[in-house]
Amino acid sequence: SGKEMRTRAKEMTAHLGQHDAEYLLERESEIPKEWRQFYLVFPGTVWRSPFGYLHVPYLHWFGERWFLYFHWLGRDWRSHVRLVRSGK
Repeated sequence: SGKEMRTRAKEMTAHLGQHDAEYLLERESEIPKEWRQFYLVFPGTVWRSPFGYLHVPYLHWFGERWFLYFHWLGRDWRSHVRLVRSGK
């Protein structure tokens, strides 16, 4: 669930947000090819829609490049999702 995903993100200090996603998107050639099978989630930014739903940014490989999307936290998150955090 979105609530569980956010809890895990806090535990892992995976708090990167939309600015980090945009930074990575500008350098998409540096994203490892093996990550193309995953949704890369950046839970450090949470947006509220006009209808009150919470969304987080994520990057998704589609066709020939990465795209920035926003996913509703109320939906289930499957095993093809990865939380992004900075390296040490």
